[in-house]
Amino acid sequence: MVAARDSKVSRAVNDVIEDSGLLRHAGEGESDYIQRVLQNQAELLAADKSHAAGSHIVIDHGNGELSSYAHLIPGSIRVKAGDTVRAGQPLGKLGHSGNSTEPHLHFQVCDGPDPLYCAGLPVQFDELEILHSDFDRALQAGDHVMAR
Repeated sequence: MVAARDSKVSRAVNDVIEDSGLLRHAGEGESDYIQRVLQNQAELLAADKSHAAGSHIVIDHGNGELSSYAHLIPGSIRVKAGDTVRAGQPLGKLGHSGNSTEPHLHFQVCDGPDPLYCAGLPVQFDELEILHSDFDRALQAGDHVMAR
């Protein structure tokens, strides 16, 4: 996983564990699985609300715009608060730490440094091609895209 833009690291939390017990068990019914996941979520939020984001990075782009990269593998984060990063620079490895039921990257842009308590902002992309589109248009949910 790499930095989206040149910016400064605001926060780097590198020690929230991955819990393989949160992955769905073979033969587990949907309602049992959902109840188990919700219980874990409540425990994470009660212990420390920032643990829900797992091991994560927050980058401050200035002008009230911050991006968050959440659910990373603990110990994989290569930056610390105060570091300057460049677009494309490796930051860490994709995982499933925190409130996560499978490996994935939770990426968001918002107006504050707390990934759980901020207002989301539209993500701006440079040099993005919308596949199978006959004309230039704004990005829409469900589009298949390729970075140029």
